[in-house]
Amino acid sequence: MGKLADAFKPISSYAAKKTPLWAELTDRIAGALLPGDLDELAAWIEFHVMEVPGSWVEPLEELIEKRRDELAEEDIGGILRDRFDFT
Repeated sequence: MGKLADAFKPISSYAAKKTPLWAELTDRIAGALLPGDLDELAAWIEFHVMEVPGSWVEPLEELIEKRRDELAEEDIGGILRDRFDFT
């Protein structure tokens, strides 16, 4: 019964450190080109609570927000709309 109960527990940070999950998630955040990519990743993290340790959620959310800010600064379309009148 113990093994079965353990199967329904979220992964611990210690156990997750032995996997490449952190590197994969941070790579996906850094490689996001559109805000929608970050939305999908945030939804994936929220949906996979058994695979992502709870202590990782807040740092990942902070990385996602930081990347959103970077994407907003890099938004060429927004920069052009601000500088030129296309109407």
